[in-house]
Amino acid sequence: MRTLILGGFGLLGSDIYHAFQHAGYQTVRMSKDECNITDIESLKTTIIKYQPELIIHAAGLTNVDLAEVIPMDTYNVNSLSMYNLLQSISELKPKIIFFSTDYVFDGKQGIPYREESPCRPLNIYGRSKLLAEDILRANYEKYYIIRTSWLFGKGGKCFPDTIAQKLLRETEILSVVDDQIGCPTYTVDLAESLLELLDCPYGIYNVTNSGSTSWYELARLVAQEKNILDFETRIQPVHSSSYLTKAARPTYSVLDNTKWKVYKHPLRHFSEALHSFLINR
Repeated sequence: MRTLILGGFGLLGSDIYHAFQHAGYQTVRMSKDECNITDIESLKTTIIKYQPELIIHAAGLTNVDLAEVIPMDTYNVNSLSMYNLLQSISELKPKIIFFSTDYVFDGKQGIPYREESPCRPLNIYGRSKLLAEDILRANYEKYYIIRTSWLFGKGGKCFPDTIAQKLLRETEILSVVDDQIGCPTYTVDLAESLLELLDCPYGIYNVTNSGSTSWYELARLVAQEKNILDFETRIQPVHSSSYLTKAARPTYSVLDNTKWKVYKHPLRHFSEALHSFLINR
């Protein structure tokens, strides 16, 4: 299957590219310099050239706090790009996989969010992703929307790497939020799950590693994996109210993977995935 990956050099896109190449897909990946998703002519040129049967939209502006500072750029990249994509594929009708986020929810439900749970994003990043979802759902049929969360992987900056690097500076004390709960997700596992997705019914799917935790507990687990003996005194829990950020974040954004489990095997527990990630870091 001819596959085009938008954002193919990012944290997630890199692992998708390698997973699909290894599985024998005829795969091309685009960087933002090669294909500007906010420019419809750039998208059309790319799609005409490669004639994809599957497009994986893994591009986006994902810095949640920066999104609050540059809202128009955020909507252009995360929302308008979906409109541009749909305008560019009218004749080919490929399958589309689009990555959304747990941040489409407000975190006030208190139990894991299902695909049909009401969406009430708290920040511009979440709103821009939800708008892209709405554009895709209203104007196309052959789509998969993957909501995922708390990504970590080798293809870019991520929380476990940041924590590990800071802990290796022997005198640094870390204050980590302990009242935000979510599902850490390894990009390798998520990328490989896409190979199973393509024979599922079209629609929205929550796909994360199994289990949930807080940022604080995740930081402690990273320290244990890296054999940092003094982490008990060097990692301090703080309430999110004392850790000011430009963007509001949901306090509880755990995603319910029941729908995914109906069709496919659940992804392994995040702690096992974290071990695989960190073992060679």
